[in-house]
Amino acid sequence: MRDGSGNVSSCVVTLGYTPDSENCECTADNLTLNGSVAPADYKARLTITSAGTVGTGDTVLYKAVQSITLSPGFTAEAGSFFRARTDDCSTGSSSVDLRSSTPAKAAPNALESKVYPNPFHDAFTLDLELPEDAPVSIGLHSLDGQMVRQLLRNEVMSAGLHRLTIDASHLPDGMYVLHIESGNQTLTQKVVRISQ
Repeated sequence: MRDGSGNVSSCVVTLGYTPDSENCECTADNLTLNGSVAPADYKARLTITSAGTVGTGDTVLYKAVQSITLSPGFTAEAGSFFRARTDDCSTGSSSVDLRSSTPAKAAPNALESKVYPNPFHDAFTLDLELPEDAPVSIGLHSLDGQMVRQLLRNEVMSAGLHRLTIDASHLPDGMYVLHIESGNQTLTQKVVRISQ
């Protein structure tokens, strides 16, 4: 992952409990994934460390009990779907979408989203994962709370992953807040438009 200065840094997600290792469906104690990471669910009884690349269009899940470390060089390309979870490999206790513009922990059956690229020039993509069929409203707001554009209004969407491309080329440069509501859940994410 890159910080605001463009420097590559490492991200560690740690869970502080002792797993029931007899019930773990994991494939190894520790996994190290480098190079091109094939689309799959990767499960480890203890840790996963990766400096690999999740390719465009690929879906990859990392699941480990103790920690997941994304080392310098790790990349989840635009258009990929990457998720990392720390839990006991068979039940979901916490989740972090490490490619979101604002990574957030999610409970099981939680509404999840990611925006890319961010910052964007003319358009951005919103990946929205719904835990169940529900009406969805999505609005783009200025930082002072004014609605800039209503993208969806109570549109019933099915459970699963939905990918929306949002044209925002008419907006002036600046920071905006994407407000997503589905059922009784709400998410907000900051997005930044910069001209080329």
